[in-house]
Amino acid sequence: MDEDGLLRSSGRLSLNEAIPYDTRCPIILPRKHPVTRLIVKEHHVEGKHIAGTNHTLALLSNKYWLIGGREEIREWENTCNECKRGKPRGGQQIMAPLPKSRTNVDTMRAFDKVSVDFAGQFLTKQGRGKIKTKRYLCLFTCMKTRAVHLEMAFGLDTDSFINCLYRFTSRRGIPSEIRSDNGTNFVGARNEFIKLFDTIDKAKVERYF
Repeated sequence: MDEDGLLRSSGRLSLNEAIPYDTRCPIILPRKHPVTRLIVKEHHVEGKHIAGTNHTLALLSNKYWLIGGREEIREWENTCNECKRGKPRGGQQIMAPLPKSRTNVDTMRAFDKVSVDFAGQFLTKQGRGKIKTKRYLCLFTCMKTRAVHLEMAFGLDTDSFINCLYRFTSRRGIPSEIRSDNGTNFVGARNEFIKLFDTIDKAKVERYF
C-alpha cells in the first residue's frame, strides 16, 4: 500500500527505474466494482470500440492490475451498445415443416416424387481434340428415398431440360410430382407441356392411373 492508501502489486520489475512507477507497481482493481467498470469503459472507448480484449488489457496493464481482467473486459464488451451495433448477431434460420410429399408413405416406389435442379457449368473435351465445351448437370432427387439420378444437359434452356426429363422418365418412370425452384427453364418446360396437352383431343385420350 502506498502513501495514498492505494493497494499496489509488487513484481520482479519493482526496482527497475527505467520503467514508470505505475507500470512497475500497478494499482490493484477488484472485479465487478463500479470504479473498475468505469476505468474499463474509458480504455474501451479509447480503443474506438474495435480494440480487442487483449489490446484493452494491455492498455490497462500500464497502470492497473485488474483481477479477472479478461472476464471483466468481455462483460463490458457484451453490454456496450456501440459494440452491439457494430457486431450484430445473425438471425437464426427457422426451418419450415417438411412437405407432405416427403412424409407420406402412400407408395415407396423410388422417384415417384422428385425434385430437380441444375448444377455446373463443367468443361468437357469432345473426342480426341482439345476443344472444351460447357456441359451442365441435371439432378433428380427422390424426395422419399433420397436416391439421386444424374443427367447431362447441353445447356440451361428449356429444350435441354425437356431432353433430360425424357431420358429420366424413360429409365425411372413417370413421377407423380416434380418440384423445382421455378427457374426459367422449368417454367418454360411446364408451359410447353400445357400447350401440348391443349392440342390433344381429350375425348380420344384414355388415362391410366
